Amino acid sequence: MRGELTVVWVACAVGLGLGPPASPGSLRAETVRLRLAVERSQEDSRTFAALSATLKRHNVIVYITSGSCDLGRRDACLLHYVTTGSGYRYLRIVIRDTAPPARLAGQLAHELQHAVEVAESNAANGSAVAALFRRIGSPCAGQHLTTCYETEAAISVQYQVLAEINAARRRSR
Repeated sequence: MRGELTVVWVACAVGLGLGPPASPGSLRAETVRLRLAVERSQEDSRTFAALSATLKRHNVIVYITSGSCDLGRRDACLLHYVTTGSGYRYLRIVIRDTAPPARLAGQLAHELQHAVEVAESNAANGSAVAALFRRIGSPCAGQHLTTCYETEAAISVQYQVLAEINAARRRSR
């Protein structure tokens, strides 16, 4: 049953135009706004580009879809679901894509850092992801869901990417 769900999830992603990329680790964004945010962030932020490169080295494909998390209480999250197939691990970030571009880039980087944490741990299922974040993170403030954990690395990366994006935009003016 689990293998069938993996195939269905990946098949649905392919149907949405989010299928496996030509190169491992590529970030696959659902909306034009998210695609542009990823492309521009990779150009304007060395830290963002490094996150993407790290995921590529670990054969992790990250789908980025528009939405909200924790019943609308959070703007972005890395879901604790992992699917595997063809030598890849598939992760999913859900993000509200209505934020201003710099903030959106920071939020994406934050969640990509969480994806890197999963990639580097070799977690291959939801239970392993939850155990990883219980071990390396702290419970989210004001959390509604019991599976919400935060890491210092993700917070740090978010601020670093924001600083790099803002500096790049100042230089281009």
